[in-house]
Amino acid sequence: MLREIREAIKIKNSIIVGDFNYPHIDWVHVTSGCNVETKFLDSLNDCFLEQLVQEPTRGESTLDLVLSGAQDLVQEITITGPLGNSDHNIITFNIPVVLRTHQQPNTVAFNFKKGNYAKMRGLVKQKLKGKVTKVKSLQAAWTLFKDTIIEAQLKCIPQIKKQSQRTKKEPPWLNSHLKEAVKDKKASFKKWKSNPSEVSRKEHKHCQIKCKNVIRKAKMEFEEQLAKNSKANNKTFFKYVRSRKPAKQPVGPLDDRDRKGALKDVKVIAEKLNKFFASVFTAEDVGEIPQPEPSFVGDKSEELSQIEVSLEAVLELIGKLNCNKSPGPDGIRPRKNSNVKLRHY
Repeated sequence: MLREIREAIKIKNSIIVGDFNYPHIDWVHVTSGCNVETKFLDSLNDCFLEQLVQEPTRGESTLDLVLSGAQDLVQEITITGPLGNSDHNIITFNIPVVLRTHQQPNTVAFNFKKGNYAKMRGLVKQKLKGKVTKVKSLQAAWTLFKDTIIEAQLKCIPQIKKQSQRTKKEPPWLNSHLKEAVKDKKASFKKWKSNPSEVSRKEHKHCQIKCKNVIRKAKMEFEEQLAKNSKANNKTFFKYVRSRKPAKQPVGPLDDRDRKGALKDVKVIAEKLNKFFASVFTAEDVGEIPQPEPSFVGDKSEELSQIEVSLEAVLELIGKLNCNKSPGPDGIRPRKNSNVKLRHY
């Protein structure tokens, strides 16, 4: 472990965090009566590392450490109660980082949950009344219908700005009851640490068990509701399933027959795979493209000249639309079609 620490400090501004399990070290005076722990303290001095945790992390011992070569790299170290069934306290701290971010313009989206669909149906019905039967072609009828729907959408469905910046990622089952339970747990832990007593310890233990039960209940209810709506909204279901899977393993390293050893560089691996995929493509001869033969070979009087579409058939197809799908090239969204069903013009 000491060898790994010496290798880690070669990286500029490195911070080492972990459970070192040295219970007998007195971090106030930085001394210990154990030979192994004394050797560890000497190694920290040789590497110019400072230990920044000043409170016990398990019982009365400081086992979990934060080591840094510069104290300014780590700020606002706080100790909170254990997580789940762990008997180690949580260590939280801030690392000051300056990032250069490119500001992207905010995108505008429709808030379909607050749409006035009764008004929208009235506007569409009023504008289409008596006009559909007067158009001379099917394309003209479709253009009239599409423009009417889009115009009514702008008038009846409010728009919201979607922030391009990433927000803090929170578990999907987080609700107000869970936040309150976590808040009570942290408050009881601070009370216990500021005034150690058997009463405050039992109070913190009670809040800890309560918080654990609330988390389990919220997660179970969320997953049950997600499973019930999996057919109606499968995108949310599979998004949650993917988030629970372990991290994807990267591609590589790859064996290369042209050179000795394996390819480990990401860019070299991508170029190698791209070269292989390009080699298996079939080069089509575009110089002689055959002309398709007409599919209809009957008499002209037998051609399909009239198409009958019933209102019931259209409403049935609209009812089968998946509201979670994206709009097509026409810009009309499935959710809007399912909410605006016209019985007659």
